[in-house]
Amino acid sequence: MKKFMVFYIAFSIIFLVMIYFFTLVQETNKRTLDVFYELADEAVVMGDFDPFIKYQSIAFEQIDEVYTQFYGFHVYHVIAQLDDQYLNQFSVFVIPISDISYATELEDPIDLTGITITDSLTDQLIYSTETDSDYDKYAVSYGIEKLGFYYYAPELEESGSIDIVLDDYSGNPIFSKTYDFTLVEFDPENVGSFTLGYSQAEIEELMDLSSYTQPALIQNITIFVIIDISMGGLLNFFLKKKKL
Repeated sequence: MKKFMVFYIAFSIIFLVMIYFFTLVQETNKRTLDVFYELADEAVVMGDFDPFIKYQSIAFEQIDEVYTQFYGFHVYHVIAQLDDQYLNQFSVFVIPISDISYATELEDPIDLTGITITDSLTDQLIYSTETDSDYDKYAVSYGIEKLGFYYYAPELEESGSIDIVLDDYSGNPIFSKTYDFTLVEFDPENVGSFTLGYSQAEIEELMDLSSYTQPALIQNITIFVIIDISMGGLLNFFLKKKKL
């Protein structure tokens, strides 16, 4: 009986630790996604994408902001990080400000929304969503359904003058412009005209994890303890009865 109790208590402690860390990871991931959507909503309402980009990037600089009858276009130079490497991204955020057609399902085969970037001097193709395998089964304009906008963030590897053309759901051009894009050798100690992304401390404050993880932890641990004590009591009862 004593061996059983020692084994059961050890098993309970291990399982309790697993529940603790599982809940912590689950709630952290959920809160991370919630903050993403909260900042996306704020960006649409305020017409300001800086906080949204600041949450996801190392640094950024706004290049342009243009409004037409149907859309708003916010153009940024964004510094992202992959492992130990800094990437230069040309990011364009597209916000509908009038009724337009867009995908209401993630896989919409007739959605022709996309971006094309070419070298303005040679007409050489630099980037196109049409040839990007990441978009094979992804309707670009579905972002409007989920976020209220959609965006592009292709990595550019060379400086130069670039022509960009944006097409809508039906494949019609909705925006075209030429930009001078200069690659940046990013230095965290000297960011120049760029704005740094949120620091780890700022992200922790923004997420306020304790306010969201503690209730979930208390709930899951309480449920486990109740079940664990009940199961332990029943097993103990049957073992004693068996001995009799």
